[in-house]
Amino acid sequence: MPRYLIPVGPTVESMSRQRRNAVDLTAVTTKSQTASIGRRNAVDYTASLSKSDWWHVDRDHVLIPRHNYGGHISIPFASLEARLVGVAMSELLNSQDLVHSSIPIASCLLPNVCGWVPRGPFVMLNVNWPGYNHLQISKPLYFFSPDGTPRTLMEVARDIAGIYRAFVHEHHGAFNPAEHGAVRLGPNHVTFGHLRLLEIHFGYVSTSGGHEHWVADVSYATNSL
Repeated sequence: MPRYLIPVGPTVESMSRQRRNAVDLTAVTTKSQTASIGRRNAVDYTASLSKSDWWHVDRDHVLIPRHNYGGHISIPFASLEARLVGVAMSELLNSQDLVHSSIPIASCLLPNVCGWVPRGPFVMLNVNWPGYNHLQISKPLYFFSPDGTPRTLMEVARDIAGIYRAFVHEHHGAFNPAEHGAVRLGPNHVTFGHLRLLEIHFGYVSTSGGHEHWVADVSYATNSL
């Protein structure tokens, strides 16, 4: 059985590859919207080929509220450009725009936790979004590979973005406006292309299965909605 121990020290940051010029069309629903918004989810490159995530920069953002889990065990995610808190999830799906992307995930816990050891190769990520929390969606989030080696910060971040993308696409129609602070997802509302990932936090250990449950801090761009 592999042992899931926290490694000591980060690895050298790897060079991120160039964007494949993809545009996330989930944030654009009509031609008229495309004309007014422009390349909403495209990435602009500076002279040094660093990503600017420019369409989010001049937009107001709202943080999705979550239950107070204490925050004593958390993993932050930061953009290379550092113009806004967190990283656009559309960038993470393309393995882009994340500081320390090649660091093993467990190394990110060292400043926050003394002696914490994961219970297994994966935790459960509780998808938190007011208006949809009645669905009680939890998905496995792997911190370790099958051989017991820790996955990188980028690998985990990309999986989180994938979980949220699937959530928005598959469940946006199940909106419950009666939930406190409900925010509607889907076309002409908040789409996956509006989301940024800030942090993930440890919440609790389930009584059935003994899995750790974590929750993500997510914000969304509000302008041009």
